[in-house]
Amino acid sequence: MVCGANNVLYLAGALGLFTYDLNTGQLTAQPINFMPSGDLTFREGKLYCAGYELPSFANAIFEVDLNQPSNSQVAMYLSSLPLGYVAWGIITTGVYCDSVRTFITVTNQGSPSYQPNSVYEVDFATQTLIYQCNTPYPILGATTPDEFRFSDCSVLLDLDTLSAGQDYQALAVCDTLPLAISDSSAELYSGYYIDSLRLRLLPSLPDAPAERLTVQPVSGMTVQGQGTATLLLQNNGAAKDIHFRQALLGARYHNDAMPRTPGPRTLEVMLFTGAGADTAYTFIDIPESPEAGPDTALSFCAHAPGFDLNQVLSPGATPGGFWFPGDGVFHPDTDPPGVYAYVVGDDALCGADTAFANISVQPALQTALSATICAGETYAFGPQQLTAAGVYTDTLASALTGCDSVLTLSLTVQPALQTALSATICAGETYAFGAQQLTSAGIYTDTLASALTGCDSVLTLSLTVEPALQTAL
Repeated sequence: MVCGANNVLYLAGALGLFTYDLNTGQLTAQPINFMPSGDLTFREGKLYCAGYELPSFANAIFEVDLNQPSNSQVAMYLSSLPLGYVAWGIITTGVYCDSVRTFITVTNQGSPSYQPNSVYEVDFATQTLIYQCNTPYPILGATTPDEFRFSDCSVLLDLDTLSAGQDYQALAVCDTLPLAISDSSAELYSGYYIDSLRLRLLPSLPDAPAERLTVQPVSGMTVQGQGTATLLLQNNGAAKDIHFRQALLGARYHNDAMPRTPGPRTLEVMLFTGAGADTAYTFIDIPESPEAGPDTALSFCAHAPGFDLNQVLSPGATPGGFWFPGDGVFHPDTDPPGVYAYVVGDDALCGADTAFANISVQPALQTALSATICAGETYAFGPQQLTAAGVYTDTLASALTGCDSVLTLSLTVQPALQTALSATICAGETYAFGAQQLTSAGIYTDTLASALTGCDSVLTLSLTVEPALQTAL
């Protein structure tokens, strides 16, 4: 028999599992899926019973489902016991007030005298039995002075009463150390004498031994392990719940490593009492220190397409930052040149880091050209073959900047010069016209290069030949 919460007794025997409500006086048979062989015990808020598994009749310790006993599960098989031995009594106690230990009494049912009888400690973690001693007589049940207290009613450890569960999620830290390991609303309570409180950073610690715990001294207790990964606060005999709560609120996590290794840490907090122990955890997250990367300089050509500035961040830069001014895409044709900043991190919590991009925009080179051709000639301008006067443009890539260079050509077409000449000679005379020696009247042309324009000059000669006068004497 064992007492649970709300004044309910649990009773077990060969006939089954029963509850007796002291408030109503009602005895109720509970449907179960195993056969009890003996005693019951509460261990850390869970009900255990020695019994036989059905239909195999294997001797085992069962964890009883308090809400639905028919769904009870085997917590540990007792197959290491010799054939014919069966567990009857079972008890859980706080030994030396610093640990919870469970024991069973074992009887040899195969012997007429039920000899020998033994006591074993149950190690649920390793699923093994540890022999303690023999007894002269069979022991059908076992108890301790503090057994009849349901552990959830007698031991409470809650590191953050404002959130669900008993655990505490510490705020992400960078340079906000040392860090409290519990919320200011944390509570602990025990209806029994508190033996000790243990704080332990669980392995593996990437920054050990720089990761450590400290606590403010509190009267009535001694502290072991100050400044290490494990603190043990032991009661000298005068410390009460309020003193242990005071110590819990004054405990701090330190990390002296520079730089600190980012990632999660887990702190185990265990409260040991005469009724048992309660455990809660503090979860600490150390984020990466923000890293924006080195500064850089960028140059863009005017009218180039938009450019994502995140492409110039170093591979080790912390993502998730923001660019200022702008949205992180630089448009050379509309955004002004200057200094743009990439900011990552939070000044209020972990600090921030900034990388600067000094951006310049190269304007397109404008080159004005002029040329003159003669009528009928062709002028090559880039891919164009020009014959008419006018203003023309062509765009080239500058060998100096790699940006566009705009050439503007003003083309003039010189017409051919037309010169009309007339001359008169006498019959029999010769008229020199360029390379020609003329003796007959007519219209003649000759083409010369103009000394003024370099273009052709067309001379047109109208030649008259006067006949010789005939005079009769």
